[in-house]
Amino acid sequence: VTHTMSRGEGEKTSVQGRDAGTGARTFTVSHRQSEEEQQAAETINAPVRGHQVPLQALGRQREKAEAPTCPLGFGGGSSAQCPLGFGSSSAGQAQAHQELPEMSLAALGRHNGKIPRMPKFVSVKGSVFDVTQDKESFGVPPLSDCCGSDVSRILAVGSFDPNLLNQSLAGLTYEQHQRLEAFYHMFSGRFKPVARLSAENYEQLFGDTFCFSQAPATESPAAAVHDAIEHQDIAALTRLIDTDPAAATLLCPRTRLTPLHKVVEVGGALEMVHLLLSAGADVTAQADLYDGATPGNLATKLGRQEHAEVIEKGGQ
Repeated sequence: VTHTMSRGEGEKTSVQGRDAGTGARTFTVSHRQSEEEQQAAETINAPVRGHQVPLQALGRQREKAEAPTCPLGFGGGSSAQCPLGFGSSSAGQAQAHQELPEMSLAALGRHNGKIPRMPKFVSVKGSVFDVTQDKESFGVPPLSDCCGSDVSRILAVGSFDPNLLNQSLAGLTYEQHQRLEAFYHMFSGRFKPVARLSAENYEQLFGDTFCFSQAPATESPAAAVHDAIEHQDIAALTRLIDTDPAAATLLCPRTRLTPLHKVVEVGGALEMVHLLLSAGADVTAQADLYDGATPGNLATKLGRQEHAEVIEKGGQ
């Protein structure tokens, strides 16, 4: 089974494949790209049941801004951009996302292509895209069967299974989150966002955190802490810790990262590291998302030497 989505002259994105063992349809993203993008992608291709998903930038060019260095090696002299959002302004994306009207899963379900003159919508990570015009891809199975649903988990695991429609992202690996980000950027560059999932449905599928999503965070303490770190809002993080010092140890509800891991991951200000350590952040905590790395291990792995040194000294 092969479906192709044209993205302009010199670019091509295809979705194809079937698992030989289970018969499940699988997804492969291929993208005609520059030599620089190819070199960047070659080192980080993620296997999807025997297929490859290049994790280069698949969406539109993002507004340049000073931001953390991509741990996957994107950016710098290369034209490829990080699929995880490093080196770009996530705050601007989040603001644009919040300006879209909300849509419930029930309302989304009516846009499944089975009602005459009703546009076809697909949700990825809570962003609802209009895919009506792409008849070549979403006019025939298996992609036509995805219309009217959130397909995040299907894209993340790389296998078409109707039972994975409108399902949460619980238990996904870091590599699967990366894969989902690549698809999210592809959809963002190819299709027009028309709505976002309602707060209730978003929390049902993705938890109450801003992590790995452009949807707005809710007001839970853990979400507020990780949102403040994501946006490098030192004042907000200080207020949260002053209110409750235990905030320095609150895990991200979805990724299970500690706040200290999060600061290291996004390359946050050293002032945040000192703040968290002074409030009792655990330097021995292990992150399953990073193969059990402690905050110090992660800092070394991502090349954040100053962060590693401060953590090793316990903030002194």
